[in-house]
Amino acid sequence: MNTDTTRTASYNLLTEPWIPVTDADYGNTHVGIATALLEAHRLRLGSPGFDQQVLLRLLLAVLDAAAGPTSEAEWDTAWSAPTLPADRIRAYLDRWAPRFDLFGEQPFGQCAALTEANRDTHLLKPSRWGGHGREFLDHSLLEEPRPFEPAEAALALLRLQAFHPGGIQGAHPQDPRGKGGRIYGSKPGHASVVANLVVNSMGATLKDLLLLNLPPRPRAAGDRPVWEREAAGAAGEAREPQGRLDLWTWQTRRTRLFVDESSQVVGLALHDGDRMADPKACMHALDPLTARTTKGSPLPVTDAASFEVVWSAGLLLDPAGAATATSPVVEHVLLAAERGTLDPGLRLAAELLQVQHSNQHRASIFGIREVTSSLGTAASLATVGGRASLAAAARLAHDVQRALYGAGADAFRQQIKDIAPRQSASLARLMSNNHAWEDIAREPEPGLDRWTAALRRALDGVAQEMATTDLMATARFQVEAENILFRYSRRAKKTAAQAAVRTVVPAARAAA
Repeated sequence: MNTDTTRTASYNLLTEPWIPVTDADYGNTHVGIATALLEAHRLRLGSPGFDQQVLLRLLLAVLDAAAGPTSEAEWDTAWSAPTLPADRIRAYLDRWAPRFDLFGEQPFGQCAALTEANRDTHLLKPSRWGGHGREFLDHSLLEEPRPFEPAEAALALLRLQAFHPGGIQGAHPQDPRGKGGRIYGSKPGHASVVANLVVNSMGATLKDLLLLNLPPRPRAAGDRPVWEREAAGAAGEAREPQGRLDLWTWQTRRTRLFVDESSQVVGLALHDGDRMADPKACMHALDPLTARTTKGSPLPVTDAASFEVVWSAGLLLDPAGAATATSPVVEHVLLAAERGTLDPGLRLAAELLQVQHSNQHRASIFGIREVTSSLGTAASLATVGGRASLAAAARLAHDVQRALYGAGADAFRQQIKDIAPRQSASLARLMSNNHAWEDIAREPEPGLDRWTAALRRALDGVAQEMATTDLMATARFQVEAENILFRYSRRAKKTAAQAAVRTVVPAARAAA
């Protein structure tokens, strides 16, 4: 590969149009990083799923490094301001502009020490990460690799760094970890090992989206995004991220894009990059855009039968100290609601994304699951009663489903691991499209009875579909299913009623 062309090409991500957005005046278009931040008050990010995750983390890293709020007071001021702080953002971008050139001397997010392409452009497509046979799902993989436009390649590079699977990677000759030209035990992309959670609101501008997902925090000592770091060598390092800026721009792989005379990307170098000891633990400790159970596992996006769990976000809201899950960005939004910074009528939702890997080594991806789980209005989130009712509803569904697996195993003399994956045993399958969760999120306290009624209808459906020719076993299961709902719904009502009489003192909560 001729590297001279790569060195002479230029594509600066600050100014070139590559980020898909919806403009208030011009509709769907593309902008550079500078415009995205300076005009964030009139733009909306136009990418879902994978792309939303990687673009949002990049824009958050730039904003946080340039002018991120370091306290709740600064955040409240930023939220109330008509625009993001333009002068500080411009000064920062001017200082680091050369480091945002995709093909510059220190190419953005890449390693200039790599001088030879060892992969074709097929690897820039996530469908290639699924292992052998994926060409039958993505027929373009059967064709000759096509050139990528720089804008497309930039986005693909972000995806690769955040989500590329682990396993065996090609070793660079300078990497002492290599054995026979390979590196074993490579870590998967850090965002692929957690439940990613973004808080969004109906009609949110990019400014709103960025601030909702940027809890105020001073920069940690030594924390620098990749463009502020010195050029990396060809060999990856074993090191730990110094803070969220480092993590949001982490180089999972050593990469380099190579272009032809038309500045189109025609190949890339890819080798193992920097390794943190435990990517999941680092993400949960440093990245606010994650959600986990109190046992340290990613918050489930689907149930055991792979149906989306629309009430997942409710598990994050328990104000009584008995929460089964936690998310830093949700906690940040709750505090902003309590302070009265958010408009009471603002409707909020948690957008969750989780990658499914094919084996324990996470060497290939076989699925990406997404679910949007309503959080209700800022007014209801600002009260203990509102949050407690929504949390009680989520725990009710969670507990009933878990108990239902046990009841099925007892009644039909099978093991829970055989009952749980069945479609017929899934409450989520029967509730994902009936809007019951959106209804209770709008009116949490009076909506608990309606939620219980929706669960009862779903439970009846499960009981009918789980029926077998063993009439006695079926009858036992149906009776126990009704008893389960009765027991847990009484507990949910009691919990919500107790919380409803308590009040929140924002200053005391913030101090705690």
